[in-house]
This record gives sequence, structure tokens and C-alpha cells, in this order.
Amino acid sequence: MKLLLPLISLLLSGVAQAAELPDSVVEKTLGVSGVKHSSKTQNKYGIRFTDVDYQDGKGQTLFTLRLGTPDQYTMWKQAVGDDAQPFSVPGAEAFQYKSFKAVCAKSAAVAACVTPDFLLKSPVITDAHLQALVKAAL
Repeated sequence: MKLLLPLISLLLSGVAQAAELPDSVVEKTLGVSGVKHSSKTQNKYGIRFTDVDYQDGKGQTLFTLRLGTPDQYTMWKQAVGDDAQPFSVPGAEAFQYKSFKAVCAKSAAVAACVTPDFLLKSPVITDAHLQALVKAAL
């Protein structure tokens, strides 16, 4: 019973999150080398989430991966409102912002958003890249 209570607390706190992508997965998906990432877990408005920034070998930000829970995905989608359009991610519910390329998706247990750096000129991150990155995070 002593072990069961901490587990229940952990599950109820919404800590279960998608996983950071290994740098090698990002390199293979985007066709770049020298990828490095840094992550920061944040607690805002009583919500815990993690932002992971991926950079190429020159220090240029490629994209940010936001990791959260399915409930947070629902809030993200509500906040976007009419700017959300359906997006295909096999095995997951997903949407893409109409005004920029960010894609958010959720599985039964986790949620993730991939937002390319809007200043990024190369490599061009396509919808196929976004789909692969989100799918790998789930």
C-alpha cells in the first residue's frame, strides 16, 4: 500500500508525458547533423509541461517540442480555436495551426506539439517532417 499511494499521486498529477526525441532521430528525420537539445520543465497556471529546444550543429534553433498530457492537448486545441485544422498523424488525434506550421497531437496517454523556428530557412521543415517528429514523440 505504501508503494501504491505514490504511484496514484504520480498518475493523478498529470506527469505522464511524451518523450524527448533522441538527437539521432531528429538528425535522420531532418537530414542534418550535430543536433543537440535542451529541455526545461515548466509549471504555469497549475499545469506542468516540458519544452525541448532542438538546435543544429551551428546553434540554429530547428524546432521546439512541447510535451504534455492529453488534457493539455485539449486545452491547446481550445486556445487555438478557428486557427486549428485537422492534421494526419497515424494512431493519434492531431491538428495544425493554419497561421503557422506547428502541429499538436495526442495519444491515449500523452501529447506533443512540434513548432518549427519561424526564422529557420534551412532545412525546410515539411508537413511530412512534422508528422514524423510528432509520431516519434508519442
